[in-house]
Amino acid sequence: MIARCLRLRYFADIRFPLERANGVQTMETCHALALRGHRVDLIVRPDSHTPARDPFDYYGVPRSASLTIEAVPSFVYPPARRLGYIAHALRLGLGADDVDVLFTRDLAIAALLARFGVVATAAREILADAGGRPGHIFNLGHGVLPHTPVDHLRRLVDLVHDSFLVAHQQPADARSRT
Repeated sequence: MIARCLRLRYFADIRFPLERANGVQTMETCHALALRGHRVDLIVRPDSHTPARDPFDYYGVPRSASLTIEAVPSFVYPPARRLGYIAHALRLGLGADDVDVLFTRDLAIAALLARFGVVATAAREILADAGGRPGHIFNLGHGVLPHTPVDHLRRLVDLVHDSFLVAHQQPADARSRT
């Protein structure tokens, strides 16, 4: 018995159903969560077969009222297909107050949808590991994806600067901004 039913939105930028392992894993994960009482919305690209195959039949899993599968509108040209999916994911993910958990294995979508609190928590862990030692460089040059919200980066820089000032007991107004 679960303590609380969660509403999950699972983003998988794959045609669905998909015969490869990640298609199977995606369906099995979503179906298992639904069977445990969670409400799961799986957001995918449409099947490329004509007529489209039914994912429940394809994967041999029983239908569940707690699992819905939404195929986003798709474009023929591959780069437009990707951009269309990302735009749809953003519409469904940003400001999604009716959802408890946004889930994806897609780093671009994760970077676009990540709440700043997740970023701040990770940054504080890195800073704690550094222990305020002089000369520590908090490097933003690796791992910043092109679609990362600029506001997240600005707030991250402020957080790092503020932690340095606190560690070295400098007044907050001593921080210079460029």
